[in-house]
Amino acid sequence: MFLNGQAITEPDQEGDPVTDDSFLILFNGHHEPVEFRLPGTDFGEKWHVTVDTFQNGDTRPDLRAEESVHMEARSTLVLIRH
Repeated sequence: MFLNGQAITEPDQEGDPVTDDSFLILFNGHHEPVEFRLPGTDFGEKWHVTVDTFQNGDTRPDLRAEESVHMEARSTLVLIRH
């Protein structure tokens, strides 16, 4: 699921544009590990892992567009676009 912080159409209370960070959320609901391929550079060139429900506090390196991502069974990754 891609949440584009640059595509918010509603203005704030003063009528100014609203922007936010963009996020990519990967869900593996399967009972076995799977490989995901990140989208191309149209969505973002580099991604930082902010949440990894499988790693328990360990950090992952930043990821690049179209990179393959290993995800353990029943886990979620939340990536923020650099």
